Amino acid sequence: MTDKGNGIIKCALRYAGLFIGMLVAFTVLSTLSYCIPQQAVHRNALESRLILNSEGKYPRFLTHFIQKDNFTDNLMLEIADYAPADSAPQNAFRGAMLNNFYYDEGSLIDLRNPEGRGSELSQYARYWHGYLLPLRLQLTYTDIRGIRLTNYVLMAILMVVAVSLLWRRISAGAACMFALAVSAVGFPLVPGCMQFSTCFYIMLAAVIAVMTFPKLTRNNSVFYMTMFVTGGITSYMDFLTTPIITLGFPLAVTCLLRPGGRNIAFALKASVAWGAGYGSLWASKWVMASLATGVNVLTDASDSIRQRTSDTAGMSDLFLAVAPYICAVVALALITALLCVLFRKDNTAPRRYSYLVLIGFYPVAWYLVLRNHSLWHYWFTWRALSLSLFCWGLYALRVIDFNRFKLHPCKQKE
Repeated sequence: MTDKGNGIIKCALRYAGLFIGMLVAFTVLSTLSYCIPQQAVHRNALESRLILNSEGKYPRFLTHFIQKDNFTDNLMLEIADYAPADSAPQNAFRGAMLNNFYYDEGSLIDLRNPEGRGSELSQYARYWHGYLLPLRLQLTYTDIRGIRLTNYVLMAILMVVAVSLLWRRISAGAACMFALAVSAVGFPLVPGCMQFSTCFYIMLAAVIAVMTFPKLTRNNSVFYMTMFVTGGITSYMDFLTTPIITLGFPLAVTCLLRPGGRNIAFALKASVAWGAGYGSLWASKWVMASLATGVNVLTDASDSIRQRTSDTAGMSDLFLAVAPYICAVVALALITALLCVLFRKDNTAPRRYSYLVLIGFYPVAWYLVLRNHSLWHYWFTWRALSLSLFCWGLYALRVIDFNRFKLHPCKQKE
């Protein structure tokens, strides 16, 4: 066998090892979350749901784009508050595969029931629900108020660390643009909503990792595997909120750390690795749950995919509602592009940093593929555009010669 063939086999084995390792880890962690006794979390889960009930399903601040998702946070608490009988290992495993919960259509909480439970036993098996272990652990000693406070403190610390590293490793401009892009969509709302937080935690951790451990960026194959793992972790933790930021931000930062490299090809290969990790680990939950429980989760998942990627009635009305915002974003992008063309530093700069333009289009591509989901949930999926703001803003900083905008005083006549 040729050296190239051996290399392909070794590479395939590495990815297979990563896949199996994540699959085992995710299964064990999910099972452990259901081993926590339900009575240990019920009081704080119920108190948290009462707080969300008092706030309303979707508390809004001025506009739809500044709106919390208490409905999904309540769903997370409902799933966390359910436990199989006796929390025996075999029941805990089945619980981790099916993710049962009690549900009542149209309400955050059934106040007629002293335990706050809905009347219908439902399943949400097509997601891993990786948030359950940290959530159930927190619910053993605090409610939603303590969880939100923890989110604010922890996310602020990660944000400061990431910005500081960008300032030292890359440039002040990159650090400021990152702070602007993330803060514009993230604070103060994201840490106050559990559903919104997961992707931002993963993204910040990944950005910090690629700047803290140089080996992750110097060796292309290692970085591709890092992106594979990042995609897998995203599918484990996320509810399909803004997963693309866990790819785009660490990828853009890594490309900035590799000046002069063939970054377009590098970015595309890393993106494929992330997508492979995201898709394969997500699909593995459907297969495992179907085989282990006899419940046809694959059909439910395939129906959901068909729905999320399709056009449905009412989509045109939604598009008209967000059309002014889309036009504003497109206009800003076109003006920036024109400035980059007219006031570029040199003829090589636009091409040298073209990978930033490519990565900035990732949210747009995501919206086109998952058009149904993206448009119906535009009031939180719009936050993925923080990646576009970061990449295109940084592209403008790297390409535009701002010295040409300086006003020079007229020479005085003698």
